[in-house]
Amino acid sequence: MKKLLYLTILSLLILGCSKSDDNPSDENTFLRIHEGTVWTITEEGQSTYIRFINNTKTPIEYWIEFEDCYFYILDRFVGGNKIIENSAERLVFRHVENDESVEYVDIVTITITGNSLRAEIEYYENGVLVETDIQMLSKSTDDVDSLILCE
Repeated sequence: MKKLLYLTILSLLILGCSKSDDNPSDENTFLRIHEGTVWTITEEGQSTYIRFINNTKTPIEYWIEFEDCYFYILDRFVGGNKIIENSAERLVFRHVENDESVEYVDIVTITITGNSLRAEIEYYENGVLVETDIQMLSKSTDDVDSLILCE
């Protein structure tokens, strides 16, 4: 449920983005190496897919199952939401949300070994670490572009 809440919050962060500095250089970055790869996790009977894009402003797409369709989210990194590290070995990014007097920051570290993706999520409130969660996803050959999207 927390994952669904996290992804819902991400969808609220979708804003316009500029075209400047959208693509990383030609070096071997995580996004370049894993561009187009699809990963999946199923929790409580609900499937979620992600796919990486070699773009530092829109690096991840999500498909979240809801009954007989999928919600599509293109994650946009603007404002305080940004990539911290995009090396060959890992992708680290942060999402920030302010709610009156509380600043919520999520730091996500993604690493891939073989057909397994490990996402470690650190949840902070006003700079204090309150929880750490680990999500394991599996590489998928499913065609996410053919999933039925919710209206």
